[in-house]
Amino acid sequence: MNFITFYQSGGVFMHVITLLSIVALVAVGRRIRRLRTAFAEPARARALLETESLGGTATRTALAVGALGTLMGAMEAAAAVGTVPPQLQFPAFMRGLMILVIPGIWALMCTIPLMLVHGGLGSFEGRLRRAPQGKDA
Repeated sequence: MNFITFYQSGGVFMHVITLLSIVALVAVGRRIRRLRTAFAEPARARALLETESLGGTATRTALAVGALGTLMGAMEAAAAVGTVPPQLQFPAFMRGLMILVIPGIWALMCTIPLMLVHGGLGSFEGRLRRAPQGKDA
């Protein structure tokens, strides 16, 4: 299966997951820039830090959309398997199983790296929050 077929098999959920992942990636870039400024100017560090980032929210939403896409795919697969003769139901179910997990797989592929990056950036932000104001961390 090539990437185009993989992407098309996921349906509209793939577009939503991709767009949310792009939003999260842009938010990571902004967060990195803010952290660099905060480390360079410790006096302004606390003012630059935010408690909840748009990137984290977009990442979690993309993961939820992937789960929703997988559930919708499971319902469609179950309905489709019910229309085939009994002797072909197992092969049809196995074929449907390979397709129905695609939105979930795409969501995991997009969000796991973003979650790791957000976790690492959160660690740096925690260091800056705990540092005495006006001194280097």
